Amino acid sequence: MKHNQRGGEQNSPLKFYQPLNMLVFLSFYSPVVVAFAITSLSFVLQNAKGFIYFGYLLGSLVLRNYAYMVGGADPIENDGSICTSIQYSKYGNSGVSAFVFAFTIVYMAIPMFASKNPNFPIFIALLVYFMSDMGIKSFKGCIKDNVDALLNVLAGATAASMIVGSMYAGGSSDFLFFGDSSSSSSSSSSSSSNPKCSMPDSPTFKCSVYKNGE
Repeated sequence: MKHNQRGGEQNSPLKFYQPLNMLVFLSFYSPVVVAFAITSLSFVLQNAKGFIYFGYLLGSLVLRNYAYMVGGADPIENDGSICTSIQYSKYGNSGVSAFVFAFTIVYMAIPMFASKNPNFPIFIALLVYFMSDMGIKSFKGCIKDNVDALLNVLAGATAASMIVGSMYAGGSSDFLFFGDSSSSSSSSSSSSSNPKCSMPDSPTFKCSVYKNGE
């Protein structure tokens, strides 16, 4: 009886006028929300950093799906619950959001702290959203394998670390969020461009003496 009641709660439609269902919506659409929010920063900042992030994220997700397929993972089956109502991948669908969150947090955090210019509101917001997403999915019974969720977190973080590291090594860190050298070296560049004053050497006088003192 309890099982049927729990199943009924999982299969209940999302009613947007109920705050809890809005949180559930934000949880199950979190990969889209996060990817869209970070990518849209390109329009706000008027640069290509968001599109570069999205390209790397999409490529990493393709490799993730290929790894599941090669590893012999079973394709997901639509069981009629909310857990399979939204399918991002044919394999390991429940761990996609964990991968996206881990990738995004590390992709943003490494340049942020490396340049000594941390944006704590963005960093904390991503962490809170990530923990809320995992909590809601766990409550709904969608995270059945904690090991798989942990592996997705590690895989996403590793992929982002390798990409960011290669961009630093290749000298293209300016295309990372918070990775441009302008913010970290603004004080040094401004000081170098300002005019400098220095004490001149001791003055030297030259006298010409004519006959009879004239």
